[in-house]
Amino acid sequence: DISFFKTGLLWNYLNSETVYRCPAYTSRKYKKGVTFWGPTDGKIPVWSYSENGQAAMSCQSKSAQASTPNNFDIKLGNLRTSASGTALLMEAFNNDGAGFDNSIMLFDGKAPPEKQDHLGIWHGGVGTITFFDGHAASMNWRKYTNAVTGFEKAKEFFGGSVGFYWQ
Repeated sequence: DISFFKTGLLWNYLNSETVYRCPAYTSRKYKKGVTFWGPTDGKIPVWSYSENGQAAMSCQSKSAQASTPNNFDIKLGNLRTSASGTALLMEAFNNDGAGFDNSIMLFDGKAPPEKQDHLGIWHGGVGTITFFDGHAASMNWRKYTNAVTGFEKAKEFFGGSVGFYWQ
């Protein structure tokens, strides 16, 4: 059941659940026996883009996060980094071999990208990222790792880091 797509604020503009999955998604190869977290259409995940939850986590105070754990809501005005340089959605890859995280991702600026969820490189060696200001860009692996490797760069690109709070 994918009726939850119809409850979001974007539904009036999108009016289709197909925009949540990359058109090239079904041509991907998956490891036998790998299961995906979250809703599926029987075999593969309902969506192929994962949300960056790190900005919401890092822009809350520790006490706010403790009182409402796993709250990934963020108002654009509360974002502490540049909206044009902070990732919102991305074609993601996770290290269990599933290919897509099919959920919300958190990022640790102290760990290298290949040791955590990261940009999936699917289309001719590039992956797609949508930023908080609404623009989208394609990045190859080198450009992505240059943008996110190191604590300060990761904070800027993802709006924060695991265990880091702006306030």
